[in-house]
Amino acid sequence: MTLNFTLVGGSECGQTCRVVNTTIRNTGNTSLNVTASHALFTRYENGSAKKEAWSGQVAPGTIAANETVVSTFEINVGIGDGLALRENDGLLFTTLQTDRGNETVETVVPVN
Repeated sequence: MTLNFTLVGGSECGQTCRVVNTTIRNTGNTSLNVTASHALFTRYENGSAKKEAWSGQVAPGTIAANETVVSTFEINVGIGDGLALRENDGLLFTTLQTDRGNETVETVVPVN
């Protein structure tokens, strides 16, 4: 796969809400029907995934060769998950899907 996913940053939009900025860069040929499925998990103290707190999807569609697509989306979680994320941060699993296959990227999301 020739798509690279990056978590660029985020900002607070409430006690249990974050606005997240990401990029998907295509380093190969044009990719068609691109979707990015996201799942945010709370973490155990050892860093492994514990419980899904949120999921969502972004569908940029076609990404040309050497093009970078910026996505901004909002993550809202419940109070219990919000406390767990503040305690041990989160894990964001992003699966990039194209006509040529899938790739999953794991990113630690600092909450504090």
